[in-house]
Amino acid sequence: MPEFPSWPIEVVNARGVTVSDVLVRIRDVLNRSVSPMETAVSGIASEYFRARTRADPREFAQGVKRMDFLGPNVFFLGLSRAYDGQDRWDVHFSSSA
Repeated sequence: MPEFPSWPIEVVNARGVTVSDVLVRIRDVLNRSVSPMETAVSGIASEYFRARTRADPREFAQGVKRMDFLGPNVFFLGLSRAYDGQDRWDVHFSSSA
């Protein structure tokens, strides 16, 4: 998500990285709370935070999470090798599957 803060996701498994390892790690990273400075870069994150937490005061108390930056793009489309030639992959999401 180039317009948002960079959140590196490192996946490690001594027996070999599985698809499950990757998906669980993406979920864990997106479920983290963000700093007020990160929240300030996206009005949409605040909007989706309010919608996500409206019915659950416990979730509201945890604050904005990285997943809120996805907005309506809640479907995981996959990974692609980075275009800049670095040894990394980009995660892709969409509002429709």
